[in-house]
Amino acid sequence: MGGGLKELEEEEELEEEKLKEELEEDEELEEELNEELEELEEELEGKFEKKLKSLKEAL
Repeated sequence: MGGGLKELEEEEELEEEKLKEELEEDEELEEELNEELEELEEELEGKFEKKLKSLKEAL
């Protein structure tokens, strides 16, 4: 019986390690996506400011 418990503990440790790795990957992906989003927001803001400036000049 002791061997079965040991195997179960090992499987649980492997599953926990796998979940930790997946969490790290998810966090890295989230960070990358946040950086991309920030870049896109800055790009849009720049385009908006240019458009606003040209509209003001047109008036």
